[in-house]
Amino acid sequence: MTIDEAWEEAILVWNGLVARTGRRQSRPEATGADQRETEATGHPRRLPSLNTTGQPAQRFGLSRASCVITVVTMLSTDQGDGMSTTAAKAASRALEDVTYEIDRGVAWITIARPERYNAFRGQTVDELIHCFKLAWADGDVGVVVLTGAGERAFCAGGDQKQRAETGDYGPSDYGLFEVEQLHRIIRAIPKPVIAAVNGVAIGGGHVLHVLADLTIAADHAAFGQNGPRVGSFDAGFGTAYLARVVGEKRAREIWFLCRQYDAPTAERWGLVNKVVPLAELGGVGSLAFTGLHQFVESEEAAEGVAAFAARRPADFAPYRAAASV
Repeated sequence: MTIDEAWEEAILVWNGLVARTGRRQSRPEATGADQRETEATGHPRRLPSLNTTGQPAQRFGLSRASCVITVVTMLSTDQGDGMSTTAAKAASRALEDVTYEIDRGVAWITIARPERYNAFRGQTVDELIHCFKLAWADGDVGVVVLTGAGERAFCAGGDQKQRAETGDYGPSDYGLFEVEQLHRIIRAIPKPVIAAVNGVAIGGGHVLHVLADLTIAADHAAFGQNGPRVGSFDAGFGTAYLARVVGEKRAREIWFLCRQYDAPTAERWGLVNKVVPLAELGGVGSLAFTGLHQFVESEEAAEGVAAFAARRPADFAPYRAAASV
């Protein structure tokens, strides 16, 4: 944890305390730094406003020096076996809608709501974001595979039953439905993301597989949009990036007509990289990680490392020529 991260965490804790108690906290004993600044300036040394609701941090009665001491304490306890306190808390989060497993360098993130065709609610999205961040930060993870539980569905998009019952997608960590943040992290994570589509990928679930770097589909998988039929539309990656993948005309067809397409059609259109029997879908992650090792150990990769160490431009021309044969 950096000092900036510790400071931000302290602010969040204090703001949460104000929100819960709504009252002034007793001032701790003044430090020597407090007393010296007070004597020199005639004003007590206090924190600037930290509360995002507009409540001044002075309600805590905390001085800046006291805050720094708190942050340093947080940093000093953020040691141990290589995992920070924050990371340890993140890793220990209880997951209800999603499972997270690591197998030989592959992080398997599985939407585990088969009774709802693996449709996502607010909590599901929060847990998916959490798992992608774990995979991002874990040096032992080289590939991320996103899939769904069971054999019927990869993901059927937003949980429309939840939406019909409550008018929204249910409670979440911060009261927000952060599906766009999930989309961004899938695109931004610096590790290959593979969608292992084990059934229907419809609506928001179709967007998730489109965002992945590769899509491997079981031969019974089905793809398509249903959003306009249920009053939903993705004006971000689900349309703009889809058009880059399949072209403008087919992207419009997918959204305008809300048809379902079988796996061979999706492969022909460029939505899917490979169609395999369902029984072979579980080997996707291992294959991808093996391929990654093959590149890392190649002469091309060695040239990149050597050029960096020698502070010279890398010469990849021989390898580009070989790839053009």
